[in-house]
Amino acid sequence: MTTNERVRDTDALMWNIEVDPILRSTILVVGLLDQAPDHGRLRATLAGASAILPRFEQRVVGRGGRAETWEPATPDLDFHIRRVRAPGAGGFREVLDLAAPLATEAFDPARPLWEVVVVEGVDGDKAAIIVRLHHSVTDGVGGVALAGLLFDGERDPSSTIADVTPAQDAPPQGPPVPGIRLAQGVLHAAGAAAREGWHFATDPLGASRDAVETMRSVGHLLAPATTPCSPLLVERGLSRHLLVFERPINEIHDAAHAAGATVNEAFLAAVVHGLASYHQVHDCLLERLRITMPISIRDPDDPLGGNHFVPARFEIGAEGTIEELLSRASDSVRAARNEPGLGLTDVLAAALRRLPPEGASKVLGGMLTGVDVDLVDVPGLDRPAYLAGAAIDRLYAFAPPSGASMSVTLLSHVGSACIGLQTDRAAIADPEALAACIEAGLDAVMASAG
Repeated sequence: MTTNERVRDTDALMWNIEVDPILRSTILVVGLLDQAPDHGRLRATLAGASAILPRFEQRVVGRGGRAETWEPATPDLDFHIRRVRAPGAGGFREVLDLAAPLATEAFDPARPLWEVVVVEGVDGDKAAIIVRLHHSVTDGVGGVALAGLLFDGERDPSSTIADVTPAQDAPPQGPPVPGIRLAQGVLHAAGAAAREGWHFATDPLGASRDAVETMRSVGHLLAPATTPCSPLLVERGLSRHLLVFERPINEIHDAAHAAGATVNEAFLAAVVHGLASYHQVHDCLLERLRITMPISIRDPDDPLGGNHFVPARFEIGAEGTIEELLSRASDSVRAARNEPGLGLTDVLAAALRRLPPEGASKVLGGMLTGVDVDLVDVPGLDRPAYLAGAAIDRLYAFAPPSGASMSVTLLSHVGSACIGLQTDRAAIADPEALAACIEAGLDAVMASAG
């Protein structure tokens, strides 16, 4: 059993702001399996998960809606692992409809923050798995790393994670350092050279410009944006619709390479192209989009738990050819990565954590509810994977929109770019048309490579 552990500032903030349900940060993953997993083996696998991620047997404890510590809570596997039959026609569409309400359902703070639903009888003798996880437990990259450890490399391996001896309990962390000041963090992050003292001595004007630029960047990061750029994607609600589609990941990679871009940048160009087309279908001009995109700062030595990313928010023009959009996407993403204010995410999270949950949600809501699209690209598994004897044919992730009208998540899986689209029904009345437009955007990107 693990010991008490202080919740990190960024993880606590994700829990605290859920006083506003629009900002709930639930990660959904839906997999298509070639058969139903063995129930006993699945239970043993998930029971052993705490050996590599202690959050699987911890709950959030705090006061006044604040997350303060992770404390031991032995999971009731009969509650956390459920088996159901595929409803209705029994297809994957019905599985997505079954998963959609879970995207905005609040977690019980008295229990560990995860849930698994096995759906049997999908398309006859196939099955599906729905994994629900609170974002404070881990981020997308950490989740993929966890999956790589939980999944087997063959259908009937000689050993599994259930055979792993649980790790030693981690020592409890000390109390947080009091009195962190945002201004101190801004100056501290102005440059590594400044910490040595020689930068100010040898180039005082340059060092001052760095500090001013960092302050400007922080102001941009915190600037309210309550009105979306899109004239269509305006309303916000709690009902979700899930859609999936896929493309060969190597074709997206080749198109990106031909344009001097990354897969992430090509993905952004395709989504912008698709949304511009969607607005045209509705006889509406889309000039710009506001995007949020997580940038992973996770190191190989970081633990699987917790969040290790910085949130980039930027605007991008939506008009032009696919080649122009590819170039613009590259410029936008690279500029966002170089924003000096992103280096202060932990400091900002520490400051916001000290606010009452209502105040923190108001600040974050002011930054996020005017976002049009949350875009996530996570490198997934590049080898066949099995879970309790069932082969995982496809794996789709649905990042939380967190105030945006939609999230579009690309998770690569054994040669496929598995794309999950989660839309806010209040903002998007015809998600199937939107999905078709984004698919056309992906095809346009791949065709641009000639």
